[in-house]
Amino acid sequence: LMRRMFSSPVSDTIHRRRGALKDLFQNLRRRRAHFYDGALDGKYEGWPAYAGALVVSGLAVGVRAGLGSIIGDRAAFAVFAPGILFSAILGGVGPGLVAVILSTLLAVGLSAPFPSLAETSGVAFVYALIGGLIVWMGETLRSMRRRASDAELQLDRREEQIRSIFSTVPDAAIVIEKSAAPLPAAP
Repeated sequence: LMRRMFSSPVSDTIHRRRGALKDLFQNLRRRRAHFYDGALDGKYEGWPAYAGALVVSGLAVGVRAGLGSIIGDRAAFAVFAPGILFSAILGGVGPGLVAVILSTLLAVGLSAPFPSLAETSGVAFVYALIGGLIVWMGETLRSMRRRASDAELQLDRREEQIRSIFSTVPDAAIVIEKSAAPLPAAP
């Protein structure tokens, strides 16, 4: 009632817009979580992951070009690292390594010329090594997510089995596993 007394068309419009923005951000948060879960579950494996590696490498070139005067030549690889991780999470080792190769070539190519071939090779090697470690971390994350998902599915199946046993037996029951260890049971 108090709110209605002091409301005006402007405050009502602002309140509606705030609500719409809140809904928009919640929707984006849900979509981001859905995309992330799909990526970790392998939904984007294959050519979409390789295309993603190409796209994020291209985006990194744009960011690098825009920030060139700010970050300098020696930090050229820093803008490529998130794209490598994204590619590795999205598609695994293959797309991650594609992103590493592209990023290394582009980072070295966008840097100021090095005085010698040995220095250029050394920088490229360090970039590739760091990129390989990033790919390994992304693949580790993917495999841990898959194991957790498999364990959750197995747990759900086991729970359903126990529920069906208890629903068919009216009296108390003890379920013994193959290892002969009794499971805690309640009627």
